[in-house]
Order: sequence, then structure tokens, then C-alpha cells
Amino acid sequence: MLKLSDERKKKLKKAGFGITVVIIIVIILLLMKCNGCVGGEGRSFGSGHKYDSKGGYYFDENGKPVYTDNLDEIGNEKILSEEELRKLEEERLRQENEKNLQNQESERISLEEERKKEELRLAEEERLRIEQDKKAEEESKKAALKEKEAQKNKAEEEKKVKEQQKRKAEEEKKLKEEQRRKAEEEKKLKEEQRRKAEEEKKHKEEQRRKAEEEKKLKEELERKAEEEKKLKEEQKRKSEEEQHIKEEAERKLKEQQNSEQIDIDKLQSLLDKIENGATEEEKNKSLEDAVRLANELLEKNPDNDLAHYTLAQNYQKRKQYDLAELELQKALEANRNNYLYYYDMGKLQYLRRKYSEAEKCFIRSCELNNKFEPSRYNLGLTYVKLNKNVEAADSFRQSIAINGKYEKGYLELARTYNRDNNYPEAIATYNQLLKINPKHKTALMELGSVYYLSGDNKNSEIFYKNALQNLSDGEDLVLTKYNLSTVLYDEGKYDESLKYAWEAYSEKEYLKNNKSKANIVYNYGILQEKNNKINEALNLYKETIELNPEHIKARINSSVIYLAQGEEKVDKALELLNSAYKINEDNFEVNNNLGSAFYIKKDYENAVKYYEKAVKINSKDNDAKNNLAGAYFKNNELEKSIALYNQILAENNKNWNAYVTLGKIYIQLGDAENALKNLLYVKKVNPDYHTEEVDSLIAVLN
Repeated sequence: MLKLSDERKKKLKKAGFGITVVIIIVIILLLMKCNGCVGGEGRSFGSGHKYDSKGGYYFDENGKPVYTDNLDEIGNEKILSEEELRKLEEERLRQENEKNLQNQESERISLEEERKKEELRLAEEERLRIEQDKKAEEESKKAALKEKEAQKNKAEEEKKVKEQQKRKAEEEKKLKEEQRRKAEEEKKLKEEQRRKAEEEKKHKEEQRRKAEEEKKLKEELERKAEEEKKLKEEQKRKSEEEQHIKEEAERKLKEQQNSEQIDIDKLQSLLDKIENGATEEEKNKSLEDAVRLANELLEKNPDNDLAHYTLAQNYQKRKQYDLAELELQKALEANRNNYLYYYDMGKLQYLRRKYSEAEKCFIRSCELNNKFEPSRYNLGLTYVKLNKNVEAADSFRQSIAINGKYEKGYLELARTYNRDNNYPEAIATYNQLLKINPKHKTALMELGSVYYLSGDNKNSEIFYKNALQNLSDGEDLVLTKYNLSTVLYDEGKYDESLKYAWEAYSEKEYLKNNKSKANIVYNYGILQEKNNKINEALNLYKETIELNPEHIKARINSSVIYLAQGEEKVDKALELLNSAYKINEDNFEVNNNLGSAFYIKKDYENAVKYYEKAVKINSKDNDAKNNLAGAYFKNNELEKSIALYNQILAENNKNWNAYVTLGKIYIQLGDAENALKNLLYVKKVNPDYHTEEVDSLIAVLN
């Protein structure tokens, strides 16, 4: 498309104005002529003008029409009709317009030639300036080279002078050093003579001192020999007394041990009853008797480890964990080789969430007894808490190796595989447990969940239904129905899914935790929304929020319903989304939907703000990127919109909306070339996409 300069546009406007004036003058003349058409017969509509014998038109020497009231004054000039006169005037105006256009074109060519001459003149000036600069630069380099050479010569001369001065200074230094060395040698000689004299004097003095010390030593040895003789006699006497005391103590200890052992045996029997008691009442009675006996034992022997262990058991039952730990510590101080003491200390530390200490205790218990599967099992549970899944799995496997029917070990090993997303091993381990106990409720429920996570909805449904057959009323039953509803929904069995969702919803009071109840209600709401029961879904989402005020998904789903209803309900959507934002301002869906809400309200600045945050949270979501690019466009941030749409197209070159919107942006920027490029590409590759809109935009550009 040809772009005209401002000066050229002004000239064309002037020319157009002149033509318009001429046309107006002609129209006025025609009107004046009509007003001059007078005669005896007046105006007859539909029959044209009539002239009497004294009126008419003629043309002067310039070809212009002249009106006169006297035909006799005209002579033989031909009188033209009004229609002929109009055609002649139109022809004259056409010729005049052509002449004006020719003049304008000549003027344009003249201006273009002048512009080219000016460009050539400027190019010549630039060439001369470059040559002058180059010449000046060469002269400058030559001068710099001469200066550098001079400086180099001067530096070499200065270097020679310094070397001569240095050589002279070194010679003087050597001379002084030689003189100093001779003086030191003389001084050393005198010092050596003095030292030898002193050594001879010291040697004589040392000989005299040694003689005196030898004399004293001899006297000291004689004195010590006398003292040792007396000491041996005293030790012999004490030894005889100690032997007598020891024999008496051993006799009493033996009597005490015999009595204590009887009490220990009784205490161990009570502990066995606590472990294997038939009823809770029997266990409590045995514990009371054990505590009484333990206290009696501690009166006789404060270091009795079994008594301290018994008191620790009592304190643990009362949840007095500090006292329990204190008693277990005393038991361990008295006996470091009892695996049960370490096992119980490990359980206590686990309950108090001191997992590193628990780990050490369970490891020591396993070292003392490697055939006690509960220690291996509890060590595995501790590793789980310490996020050591590999070690946990190994511990659970060892507990099963000790006892092939240890159900707890199989269950936790399967859970460990599940946490590592190793679904095949988890499924195999659950099935091993079910071979041992086909009605293991937890295994049936969790195996249903693992099949669901692995994408096997068919088996998930089977095991959830098997679990339901083995569950009575209670929390597990409700949660299993909830999970089964989810699986059936994914399988497209919406009616059956709705049935179990309704049952879980109607039995939700079995759940003690309001957050768990909220999940049940939320799931039922999703299914009602799926069935287009929008009001019921909104009420269920509201109930979800009442049960769990921090439930973000219920707020998001409700806001999406309101956003779908347009401007009428956008404020309700905003209210829900703002409350969700306060709970978690980094939630992707919350930010994306907030952007959409403000977009609907035409508050494009805030729409950009929240769309930007959504893209920052999840940079791989193309819908959010499209939303942000559109918001940039609406907010007149055109360069940002272009950049983002190009990024979107680099990832997906079939995003036709991006091409069309880019076309609109380039039109707004006055860039017809890029606008056509994007629109024509859509027209060529996907001609059925928004055909009417694309065609209208291309027509505007053409």
C-alpha cells in the first residue's frame, strides 16, 4: 500500500478543495438559470423548461454559457438545450480534473527527483566525511607510534642506568657482608672458648651433686622397705576382715536373692497375664497386683529392672509418658541386655514423636533378639516417619521373614510400595495378605485404592465392593462407599456412582472428622452438578464450606457455576474466589478464575494481575496463557500480548484464536503486513474457523 507524505497529503487536500469549489459554483449557476426561466406559460412539472421568443443560452468565445433576454443581439449563435449544456459542463470539469491530476503527478515526480538528488548529495558528503576521518585516524596512529617509540627508547636508557646502579650497589653490599662475616667468626671463637670453660665448671659441680643424691636415695630405699613391711602386715589383717564380711554378705544376699527371685517370678507371671489376659478387667487387676509387687521389690532392691519395667508399663497406660520413660531408663541401666526394654522404650519414643531415638531403641532390640518380629515391624514404622522408605520396606520384609503369617508386616510393606508408586508390588503384597486372611477389611479397601491409582478401575470396583461386604456400619463403610462412587464416576457409571455418593452422604455422621464429612458432601455435589442439578450442587458446595471453612475446591466449583452465568452472577463468584484466595493465594485455579471474573467485569487491569499469577504458578497451562494474552490485549498492553501469543503458537501452532487475535492487534498497531500474515494463514490452513470474522478483517485490510 502506497504511503503519502504529509506535504503530499496537504496538496491533495487543496486540489480536492478546489474541485469542490468549482462544482459548487456550477450548481449555483444552474440554480440561477432555473430561476431565470420565465415565460408566459409558467412552469409545467414533468415537461421541462420552455422559452419564449426573447430568452435562451449561447456560448461565448471561451466556451462558457451566456444568458440573454434578447435573441436579436446574439446573431446566428446556436442556442443549446439545458441537457446539452449540462453535458458540456461535465466534460469541461472532467478535462480540468485530468489536468489537475497530471499537474499533481508531475509535481510528485519532481519532488521524488529532488529527494533522490538530496540523498545522493548527503551520501557524497558522508563518503567525504568518512575519508577525512580515516585520514585523521591514520595520522593519529602515526603520531602515537612515534610517541611510543620515543618512550620505548627512553625507558631502555633508564633501564641501563638502573642496572649499572644496581650492580654497583650489589658490589658494595658484598664487601660489607664479607667484613661482617669475619667479625662474626672472631666473635664465635671467643664465645666457644668461654663456653668450654663454663662446661668444665658445671661438670665438676654435677659430679658433686650426684654423689649427694646417691647417698639420699640409699637412705630413702631403706626407709621405704621398712614401711612396705608394715603395710603388708596391715593389708593381711584387713584382708582377713574383708573375707569374713564378704562371706557374711554373700550369705545374706543369697537369702535375699532367693526371696527376690520368688517375687520376680510372681511379677513375670502377672506381666504374662497382662499380655494375654482374656478380658480388660482381668488385665487391669493383674496390672494393679504387678505394680504393688514391683514397689515391694524396689524397697528390697532399688535396681530391680523388672520392677522398673512394670511401673513403666503402668505409666504408659495412664499416658504419663515422662514417668514411663524415667522407669524404662532405670530398667535399662540395671539390665542392658533385655530386648523388651528397648522395644518398649522405642514404642514410647515413637508415641512422643522422637523418631530418631525410637530408631536406635528398635535397632538395639533387634540386635538382642533377631527373631522378635514386632521390633522389626516397629522399626519399619519408625523409618516411615523418618522418610526412609527403602529401610522401612526392608524392615517389614524381615518381620514377614520371621513370621510368614504376620499380617501387620504385609499391610505396611504394601503401603510402603504404594507410597513409592510401585503399584505392581503393592498389589502383589496386598494379595499375599488376603491369602492369609481373605476378609482383611483394610487390605480390601486399600487394594481397591491402589488399583484405582494404577488406572485399573475395573479391579478397583471389585475390591471396593468386596470390602463393603465385610464392613458393618461405621467410618470405613462410609469412606469405602465414597471411594467406590469416585471409581464408578470415572468408569462412566453415573447412576451407580450417584447411588453410592448419596449413601455416603446420608451416612456421613458416622465420620468423626468434619473435614472428612466435607469431602463426602463435596463428592456428592460434583455428581449433582454433572446431572445439571445446579442449585442442588451449589447447596452441597455451601454445606462443604460450612463443614470445612478451608475447602477451596468447593469455592472454586461454585465460582465456575456463577461465572458461566455471566455478568449477572460475577460478584457472587468474586466473593467466593476472594475468600479462597485468603486461604491459599498460590492456588492456580483460584488465580485463573479471579482473572476470568475481572475479565467479565471488564476490569482488565486486575484480570491481567491474577492471570499473570496463575501462569507463574503453572507455566505449562495453555488455557491460562491464552487468558493472559487476551487480557493483555484488552488492557492495551499490545506488545506483551503479541509476545505471549507467539510463545503459545510456538508450543501449539494450531491455536487459531491466537492467530486471529494477533491479526486484530496488528490492525490496531497499523501493521497491515503482519495482520494479513496471521489472518491469511488461518484462511489457508483452517478456512472454516470463524469464517465471517476472518473475512471481514481481511476485507478491512484490503
